[in-house]
Amino acid sequence: MGEFVVTSEREAKLRFHSRRYQRQGSLVSYDVTLEGHRFSATARVGNSELGTSPVVLFNEMVAEPSGWEGEKSWAALDGEMSMVAITDSLGHVNLEVNLDPRDGPPEWYVRLTMVPEVGSLEQLAAEAGAFFGQQEVRR
Repeated sequence: MGEFVVTSEREAKLRFHSRRYQRQGSLVSYDVTLEGHRFSATARVGNSELGTSPVVLFNEMVAEPSGWEGEKSWAALDGEMSMVAITDSLGHVNLEVNLDPRDGPPEWYVRLTMVPEVGSLEQLAAEAGAFFGQQEVRR
């Protein structure tokens, strides 16, 4: 799988793409692009073996399809990307995505709150697992 895309009811997109590997085959980094009404921002995200991939967050959301209390979150080890998910009383998910690239000037920061399409979380978790090479979807 070359990329996977999270789409929003508000016409926003979060694309994971352009994976880079070490000679041994382990994933070193990937690009993330946020697209919204009249803007697009891309950041390179490191995939440290000491950290976790976004698959963890998607699996946590799938495990509680009726919603959850508080926040579920994930962040890249070096802080260049983070995501926070909350649900409302009806179980709708709000996913806040933050890009804060650290690879040189000029400095910029993007925050976008998305509402993933209802019923798409299980498919997103599977696609995230395929993209990051982690096939298991936990329930």
